[in-house]
Amino acid sequence: MTGLAGRVVLVTGAASGIGRATCERLVAEGAKVALVDRDRALLDEVARGLGAVVTIASTAALRGHGFGSGYTASKGGVVALTRLVAFQYGDRKVRANCICPGATDTPMTGGVYRQPERARAVARAVPLRRVAQPHEIGDLACYLLSDDASYVNGQVIAADGGAGVM
Repeated sequence: MTGLAGRVVLVTGAASGIGRATCERLVAEGAKVALVDRDRALLDEVARGLGAVVTIASTAALRGHGFGSGYTASKGGVVALTRLVAFQYGDRKVRANCICPGATDTPMTGGVYRQPERARAVARAVPLRRVAQPHEIGDLACYLLSDDASYVNGQVIAADGGAGVM
């Protein structure tokens, strides 16, 4: 991947799951990883240095599913905010893209995908016939943050193993 060495990248939710996997990949690619802070002045300083933004929503934002209306609406808001940032800040060379993961085995899912019967049921609904691992979403985030994706802006990418086409 090109263009990540020396970049400062802000990652929220960096302690586990997709956030942690993204941090690990970014560090391996030579990026400097920054975490969220309540100090407004520090956040403004960091924001001025941001080459791209990647948000994480959910496939619930694209097609709604059984996680409830609040969850679905909040993920739809992430998608809308990402597209707005892409539009409003594109002229400042800030790119913003959103990843909508499908079934991913993270601490947030509480190990449900490690239960053989549940894992088989989910796999049947995914053309790739498996659940994602956090690093697979993190790898996509790193690509979108890199110079390799320099003309990708305002996109919502489903990382769902093809479940959205079924």
